[in-house]
Amino acid sequence: MLAGRCPYCWLASPRAEAAMRSATSQKSHLAPAVSSGDLRKIAKRNETLTGYAFLMPAILVLGFILLIPFVQACILSFYDKPIGGEASYVGLHNYVATLTDPKFATAVGNTVVFVVFSIAFKIVIGMSVALALTAEFPGRGLARVAVLIPWALPEISAILSWVWMLDGNVGALNSILRKLGLVTTNIYFLSDRDWALPTVTAINIWRGFPFFTLTLLAALQTVDGKLYEAAELDGANAWHKFWYITLPSIMPVLLVTTLLSTIWTTNSFTTIFVLTGGGPSDITTTVPIYTYDEAFKGYGNLGRAASVAVITLPFIIAMIVFLMRVMRKREEME
Repeated sequence: MLAGRCPYCWLASPRAEAAMRSATSQKSHLAPAVSSGDLRKIAKRNETLTGYAFLMPAILVLGFILLIPFVQACILSFYDKPIGGEASYVGLHNYVATLTDPKFATAVGNTVVFVVFSIAFKIVIGMSVALALTAEFPGRGLARVAVLIPWALPEISAILSWVWMLDGNVGALNSILRKLGLVTTNIYFLSDRDWALPTVTAINIWRGFPFFTLTLLAALQTVDGKLYEAAELDGANAWHKFWYITLPSIMPVLLVTTLLSTIWTTNSFTTIFVLTGGGPSDITTTVPIYTYDEAFKGYGNLGRAASVAVITLPFIIAMIVFLMRVMRKREEME
């Protein structure tokens, strides 16, 4: 640097300005352009990660609680373990015995019929009652409380009441049907092969539809009334408003409710066990009843029962994954 010359004078020279413009141009050229769409994706990803971070403690606790019994069941399924006896390793024998057992096939078929009809009628009845309870009428608040009674009652108490009412000899239902002239002889609802499974299914529907009513009624309150007003101006009738406005608006809630109810119905044990115990002649034996029979009837075989649980678990997981994918696709469409 020349003596007596200002050390910062070079910065103001034309050459310095050109060099600075060139460096700035190169830096902007090297920096990747971030679009608004990319920013939204980054924000959504950060939001998702934050949600998982908050959920992680609960997930870890639940995973620990659920994982240990599942691992134990998997290990036990390879053993012959009578109640009170020593366990002996039998390899895949329990799985082969279960899959080749005609009673297991019957239980699976009964479970499918029981679940499909139960869920279908729960949806229809629950939706119908929820729509009716959105209308203004005297005593609506009382009706909303009354409709929850079947779901709120203690399960054992409610089922025992049905056992008494459906008794083929002294049941109240037969007495009412005879007085109305609908039947001339008593119907043995719980011990007749033609009536047992439909009766058990009907009681499960009675117990479960209030859950659909409750969740769908809450979802209906969130639908914007202006949408209905606009539809009426366009000449839409009640069916069009339900199909194009109501149903799409409450579909996420309906799918979650259906998922939960399907899992609960598939694993339903108390209702069938108290009403029929799986009879008559295994006509109401579902997979949970079959599992109980294998574990505790006779000498019992806990290993065989564990194999049933392991076999049925993938089907339940597949059902959950299917419904979750449906919900995810709907969210992406929205």
